[in-house]
Amino acid sequence: MKIFFKNKTPVIISRHFCLLFKKIFGFNVGAITIFPFIIVKDIEILNNKEYINHESIHIRQYIETLLVGFLIIGLIEYLYAILVLKKNRMQAYYFMSQEQEAHQNDQNLNYLINRKWFTYYKYLNPRNKKRIDFIEGKRIILN
Repeated sequence: MKIFFKNKTPVIISRHFCLLFKKIFGFNVGAITIFPFIIVKDIEILNNKEYINHESIHIRQYIETLLVGFLIIGLIEYLYAILVLKKNRMQAYYFMSQEQEAHQNDQNLNYLINRKWFTYYKYLNPRNKKRIDFIEGKRIILN
């Protein structure tokens, strides 16, 4: 296990940890944020600026929700998507507001510099959610 710093955040390379989360979530996990760490599966993801930006957005969300709120809100939204909206695990994951904000903004490498505090909460509103899917291995964001 190696530790690096990206965006002033400690990043750990751990393929085993990402494989554990694959078993939990049921789909591949290239990176995951567990405050205050970003955990990536390999050096390629460590060097991917958009991936690190995505996970750095989650760090800010953790802070805004006082750490535990991030997990509680995410769990409630995930279960709502599974049980009420009848989405599969991947669709429920993309439905969560923290993933909506991160996926909609991870390509903007200046997002965290320009982002206003508590922007995360606007993604709780269903009108601000977009359909996110993977087609032929590429993420697609649809309106």
